[in-house]
Amino acid sequence: MAVAADTTIAVPKGRWRVDADRSEVEFSVKHLLVARVSGRFTDFEGLLDVVPAGGTNASGSVRVASVDAGDAKRDESLRGPDFFDAERCPRISLHRGHAETLGGSRFRVTGDLEIRGIRHPVELLARVEEIADERAELTVEGHLSRSAYGIESGQLLDVGISDRVDVALKLSLLRSR
Repeated sequence: MAVAADTTIAVPKGRWRVDADRSEVEFSVKHLLVARVSGRFTDFEGLLDVVPAGGTNASGSVRVASVDAGDAKRDESLRGPDFFDAERCPRISLHRGHAETLGGSRFRVTGDLEIRGIRHPVELLARVEEIADERAELTVEGHLSRSAYGIESGQLLDVGISDRVDVALKLSLLRSR
């Protein structure tokens, strides 16, 4: 006899929105094989819909111009056409996101990530850290290939930068009414 898998994630049913004032969206890459360069986005939004039928949908985006890597020259380069191209492509977005349980408080988020107008499937691992009344705290981690999104300028600033980009989100969600 087949037993249906439990697809319900540990977040209660309903619509949850990211509280950007209490959340972080960060990335890091290796530089020259040993050093790590980190950055973050300061303007972002996201939704998590946990529906009664057991499905869970996720969406989110960041405003590229809000990138902050701790150095004004680096930030300007990241916003430029060799990297994120903020003028032509002002947002990085997760489309058709879906979450499925991995057991307990862990779940997988899959969807199409769009950077520079290029979409590729992405898989991120998430964990519910805490749930209290109308707030849920999540961590989401994963990695992607920057060259898959056309981010490989060949300029001096780009030399020795790993193709792998690690992403880490610390999300505080508020239940929407």
